[in-house]
Amino acid sequence: MGKAAYNNTYNTYSNNACKCMAWLCSMFYLCLFLPAHANNPVTTQYRELSPEDAGTAIIAFVNLTTAPGVDSASFRVDTDDRDSDLVRSSLGFGAEFTFYNRIYDGYWGAAIGTGTLDDRVFATNSNGEPVEILIERSLLSARGTFGLSFPITQRFKLRPYGSLIVADLDTKAAAIGEPFPNLDPSFSEPFFDSSAESLTGVASLEAVYDHWWQKNRLELTGQYNLSYTDTFSSSNRYLDTHGWSNTALVKLRLSGPTAWESYGRSWRWVSYINHTSFLDQEKFALGFTNYFEVGVGLDYEWNIKPLNWFGLRTIGLKAGALIGDDMDGYTVGLTFR
Repeated sequence: MGKAAYNNTYNTYSNNACKCMAWLCSMFYLCLFLPAHANNPVTTQYRELSPEDAGTAIIAFVNLTTAPGVDSASFRVDTDDRDSDLVRSSLGFGAEFTFYNRIYDGYWGAAIGTGTLDDRVFATNSNGEPVEILIERSLLSARGTFGLSFPITQRFKLRPYGSLIVADLDTKAAAIGEPFPNLDPSFSEPFFDSSAESLTGVASLEAVYDHWWQKNRLELTGQYNLSYTDTFSSSNRYLDTHGWSNTALVKLRLSGPTAWESYGRSWRWVSYINHTSFLDQEKFALGFTNYFEVGVGLDYEWNIKPLNWFGLRTIGLKAGALIGDDMDGYTVGLTFR
């Protein structure tokens, strides 16, 4: 067999292998996606409401809407005891920069974010009487990140970094029924119309595996966040609280070339699956504790790094579906990498 014929056979085999791998990954995604929805239990008994639940819920809300690594998305919870819509949106970046004469690089980032919650909760009070709580929350946050990036091998690196997050929150609520019949009356009205500020410190460890074969790319990322949040409220003592949060994320991303080009630069197809787990979060706080995100996208290659501080490899579009324990949702938006 001649060299040209061998190369054609090899390229055909490689293309077929890539298509087969993409199909297998799609089936893997589907197997994860369907059982998560089918096996969800149905809540049949209402939980007894406590004033301290307000503090637990606000910590969970801050963590979901500000945590590093959690992508923008729209979440929907629809169960017997809850009807909730939650949206997280953010715009930010994370980039490595070079320390000369060092085996490691620096890592830095910044982001601004917003979060909204429209929550309807069915519960009982301490007397066993049914209560319906209507809650609206909004958040505006800013985050700064700084850390290091250690290349362990050619394809694997570890990235420890810290983040500081400040946020401003507003909460409005109304009740049908008497939520706290034994509560001091002086705290009844502030509980239902409150504001707060929060300060969060996050320690993150990110492990990144990056493998190219021909023009295709596999990226596998694992991330763990340990967060401490302190909230301050002069209008509601139950929102003047603090708490820890543990969050774990796993992300699998496949990409490959397309036949499309713009201004001499290529477009790449993207297929991904993410799993996010709020390890110590009580389910009543937001209605769920973990979820999968499965999606596709297109990336446009830029590969620029001005001043050696801010690297922009791709800009793209993505769309995905969310599924979890008693929740679903979607994400559509721009991506910067």
